[in-house]
Amino acid sequence: MPIDSHCHVHFKAFQEDSDAIIEASRVKGWQMITIGTNLATSASAVECARVHAGIVYATVGLHPVHLFSSYVDELEGDAFTSRSDKFDYDGFLELARQPEVVAIGETGLDYFHIEKASEREKEIAKQKEVFLEQLRLAHEVDKPLVLHCRDALHDLADLMQAHPELITRPAGKRGTVHCFTGVWEEAKRFLDMGFNIGFTGIITYKPKASEPGRQEALLDVVRNMPLERILVETDAPYLAPIPYRGKRAEPWMAEEVIKKIAELKGLPVEKVAAQTEKNTKELFGI
Repeated sequence: MPIDSHCHVHFKAFQEDSDAIIEASRVKGWQMITIGTNLATSASAVECARVHAGIVYATVGLHPVHLFSSYVDELEGDAFTSRSDKFDYDGFLELARQPEVVAIGETGLDYFHIEKASEREKEIAKQKEVFLEQLRLAHEVDKPLVLHCRDALHDLADLMQAHPELITRPAGKRGTVHCFTGVWEEAKRFLDMGFNIGFTGIITYKPKASEPGRQEALLDVVRNMPLERILVETDAPYLAPIPYRGKRAEPWMAEEVIKKIAELKGLPVEKVAAQTEKNTKELFGI
């Protein structure tokens, strides 16, 4: 079965119909990995995967935006808005050892959401400290990483390269850079470090008038990327691909990401679907 490598079907956005959404994707032949973003959502991700065993898998981690006391995401859940969370290593370790858990994350660096310039250095230092804790956790439980990164790709790569003792899984099984929107130079750094790259519905969007070259640069990354290192994802409920943009994304919509990759690479859709499924399941041990 093809698999959406990154979604949030346990979030508040799906609280009224999560079971139905998961079943609709299952009927269409899809599995999914639902991603934790702090201790509470990680616990609910594990429970979701337990209820839907064999269809849903889980990750556990602390998203960098949850280190900001001002961050709020209503789709994530009222109970899970950021309170300037601290990383509870023992709590995450207990969750990470559950059989439903296939990775640690999403974790990483997010400079985009730092609102106050006066707090920037402090916030960056805090993010790096917490990321290293999750790197240690992934190493302890021998699970891959799901990396979130906005406006900090080179810093994230530098930080990981400074700690090779914590990144010991085989190349290609170290993790994935989720929702990649950078340029080829940035992507290649992570490929060379043994990480895979995840693409969302963003690759189906039209270029922004304000940044006409940015989308083409992203599409060039897809064209250049070895198919064996690509994962597909929706980030549901966010980032629904064309032709569903503006709607709540669902895991099965990752089929549109597959179609776009096939178009850009001049390959049969079936080949892209089969290889990206293989990539995802080999990475996460599914």
